[in-house]
Amino acid sequence: MKNNDLLFSQPISRKQFMSIVVLTTSGLIMPSFLTGCSSSNYIQISQDIRNRPNNINKQLEIIHNASFAANGHNTQPWKFSISQNTIRLLPDYSRRLPVVDPDDRELFISLGCAVENLIIAAENLGYMTEVQYFPKDEPIDCIRINLKPFTSNADEHLYKAIPVRQSTRSEYDGNPIPNADLRQLEKIKPKSDVYIQLFTDSKDIKPLTELVMEGNIKQYDDDKFLEELQTWIRFSDSEAIRTMDGLSGRCSGNPSVPRWFGKLFFSLTVNGKNQAKTDQKKIRTSSGLALFISEKDDKRSWVETGRAFERFALLATTLNIKNAHHNQPIEVPDVRNQLTGHLNLGSMKPQLLIRFGYAKPMPYSLRRPVDKIVTMS
Repeated sequence: MKNNDLLFSQPISRKQFMSIVVLTTSGLIMPSFLTGCSSSNYIQISQDIRNRPNNINKQLEIIHNASFAANGHNTQPWKFSISQNTIRLLPDYSRRLPVVDPDDRELFISLGCAVENLIIAAENLGYMTEVQYFPKDEPIDCIRINLKPFTSNADEHLYKAIPVRQSTRSEYDGNPIPNADLRQLEKIKPKSDVYIQLFTDSKDIKPLTELVMEGNIKQYDDDKFLEELQTWIRFSDSEAIRTMDGLSGRCSGNPSVPRWFGKLFFSLTVNGKNQAKTDQKKIRTSSGLALFISEKDDKRSWVETGRAFERFALLATTLNIKNAHHNQPIEVPDVRNQLTGHLNLGSMKPQLLIRFGYAKPMPYSLRRPVDKIVTMS
C-alpha cells in the first residue's frame, strides 16, 4: 500500500533538478512557465483540514476523523452514509488501483484504517460501537458501524493522534527505539488473527531490504505501473489543492512544478534501480521494520490488517515515532512468495511492510471534505 499518505517518494535533488532546467537552453522549456505554480496556501490548507470542526454533527465529526486514515496513493477509496445511529462505510471502486492492487487487497486495508479511526473517534465522542462486516442485508462490501450513546471514559491519546499521524517519507535519523516502546507497538492489534513482527537487527533487515529493492525494480519496469503512479502524483501545489487527493510532491520533499514539467522529470529520471537505491537508503536510516501478517487472505482479513496498522501508527505517533510503507515485496506476487518463504510463514499471509523511526514531520497530504464522501439517508 503506497499511502497518503504511499507513494512516489523519490525527492528531487538540486543537482537533478538543475540538470533538467538545462533543457531550457534548447528552447523546449520556457523558464517563465515555472513561476507561479507554487501555492503558499498548501501548508495552511493541509493544517486547516486537520483542525477539529466546531458546531458539527457528531457523526460527521466521526467521519471527518475517519478520513485521515492511511490509504493507498492517497486515493481515499471510501464512501460513507449515515442513518440514525448507523454509519456505513463502502469502497469507492472508482478510486481503485487496478495495476498495483488488482485484487483490491490494499483498498480494503485502507478501509480498515478508516474503520479504526472511526471507532476511536466515536468512543471519544460518546458512543459505543458495534462493527459488522459485510452484512447480507446491506450493499455488497459494506461495513456497518452501529453507534450507541454512552458515557465514555475512552483514552484520548490515540484520538488526539488521528489528525497528526502521517506517512513520513523522508530519511530518518537512525536512532534506536527504546525497548519499552517497541513492546507497546508489538501489542497493538484489535484482533487475534493479525500479527505484528518487528525487525530491528541489521542482519534481519538486510534481506527484507533486498526484497524491497527487487520489488521496486520489477514494478518500475512495468509501463502500466508507471502510468498509474503518474496519474496519482500531484506535481504542483495547485493541482493538489484542486483535487484534494493523490501524492503531493510537497509530502515527498519535492518542489512544486507544473504537471508537464513533473512528467518530463519523471520520464527522464525515474526507474527501478534509482527507486531501489532511494528506498535502501531510507530503510538504512530507519530504526526498524514492521511486518503485518494475517491468518487468511480475504476481505475481512485485509480490513483487520488495516485496523491493526492504523492503531500501530497512531500509537507510534504518540511516541513521536514516524513510519512509512515499503510494500513492494507484497505487491509483487513472486516477491511475496519469496518473503513468505524467507520468514517461514507457512500459510500465514504477509500484508504490510512498514519502516519506522525518528524524523522531523513532513507536510501533510490533503483530504477531500466530508460533504464529498458522505451521504445522509
